Amino acid sequence: MNEHNLDDIDENEEESIFITLESEDGTEKTGEVIALFDADEQKYAAVVIVEEDDNEEGEIYFFRFDVDEDKEEATLIDIDDDDEWEMVEEAFQELLDEEERDGILDEE
Repeated sequence: MNEHNLDDIDENEEESIFITLESEDGTEKTGEVIALFDADEQKYAAVVIVEEDDNEEGEIYFFRFDVDEDKEEATLIDIDDDDEWEMVEEAFQELLDEEERDGILDEE
């Protein structure tokens, strides 16, 4: 689980947001938040590993994105349920497809 100040994660911000992800064995990896999106009335974050010497570079990880009551702290929560993971993965793919279609329409 990773916690970040809400000011650091702004959906409308164009600046890259980098976070540190810690694996179960304590290894730390740098990830970039590439998208925040809604699925099934929850907010999710898509994070890609950016370390060059990592075999998992480019792999996308999904996290539930939760904000505390005061809207001061954001937390990324691991998704352990396979059904939830698949639902989030499909929602992210739909988002990519939508952006691709919008990009094609913008070029015309």
